[in-house]
Amino acid sequence: MVHGRGIQPKTSRLETDDPNDSERLMYLNLKLQLFKTGMRQNRLAQLLRVDESVLSKTLNGFREPSQEMRKHIATLLECDEQWLFERADDAGRPAKNGSGGIASSSRHA
Repeated sequence: MVHGRGIQPKTSRLETDDPNDSERLMYLNLKLQLFKTGMRQNRLAQLLRVDESVLSKTLNGFREPSQEMRKHIATLLECDEQWLFERADDAGRPAKNGSGGIASSSRHA
């Protein structure tokens, strides 16, 4: 199906047959906190002194952030590091190997 200017929509990662897709986990709380603070991804990348593509890969589960980067991001977003980096699968469920459960509002800024 063609949308708009002849651009086809990308296939959802859940619709692919790639067996590695099930292993890709995202940091949904990190995305949520970016939205809540109104900080743009490119601005966070500038403050972290990393390329935007590195941060994008981190946000979308293709790159694991270092412990130093986690601390720096949590400080910049004024948020609890553990909550911020709670992992979720593509469907938004807490990861089986993560801390699990839905975070209460007292765990983050």
